[in-house]
Amino acid sequence: MCIRDSLGAAGVVASAPAYARYFGMPSEFVDVEIGFGIPTAADVPGVVVTEHPATPALIGTHVGPYDQLHASYDTLPGWLEANPTELSDSMFEFYESEPDADPQVTKLVFPLA
Repeated sequence: MCIRDSLGAAGVVASAPAYARYFGMPSEFVDVEIGFGIPTAADVPGVVVTEHPATPALIGTHVGPYDQLHASYDTLPGWLEANPTELSDSMFEFYESEPDADPQVTKLVFPLA
């Protein structure tokens, strides 16, 4: 069963786009949490529900295919050099559009440390 189906079976409706939270820099392995925003905490069998409190963050928006996300990520080191900022050890991608949308819109969110 997929996450969205599990939410629906528990009577919970996703209220925010799909997201991926990446822990640390990707290497041979990627430590990632995937999910959907929901309006309140809920007990969903088979799903671990996590809470992400509001926090200041560096946010960018990528408009274009997912396979070109690297172009948006490539701008980050230069910006950080010009604007010294300490980031936390995880970051988010929020998929603001459906995978077959044109254009695809992805928010890149880097919480500040």
